[in-house]
Amino acid sequence: MSAPRLQESDKAAMVAAYMAGESSARVAERYGVDPTYPRILASRRGVAPRRPDIAITMTRPGRLGALTYTVSPSAWSQEEKVRLAELAGQGATARQAAIALAAEGFAPRTRNAMLGMARQLGIAFVGGRRW
Repeated sequence: MSAPRLQESDKAAMVAAYMAGESSARVAERYGVDPTYPRILASRRGVAPRRPDIAITMTRPGRLGALTYTVSPSAWSQEEKVRLAELAGQGATARQAAIALAAEGFAPRTRNAMLGMARQLGIAFVGGRRW
């Protein structure tokens, strides 16, 4: 025998709890549903998925000393994407583009972040391949 269907008020309360920041697993446990259901239900009702607000700081050795990067999950701005495409069109490498964008005041990003965004945009760097 299957579990009884949830009432509309329960579904609305689930979405409200998810939007308030409660974890999907905790909300699901309270209502006896699959741990992914609150997130899926919220998505179906037009709620944007949550992204973790975690900033990762990493330090690695470089030729001129230690290099420290702080990588945040922030989205790329449209201006940053346009500037990346311009730099790639001018013949810059992914590393050079990362350094140039950081010098222009955009969020510091790694070479791999440049390559990933270039792939999404369908552009290529010097010596690279088109995606």
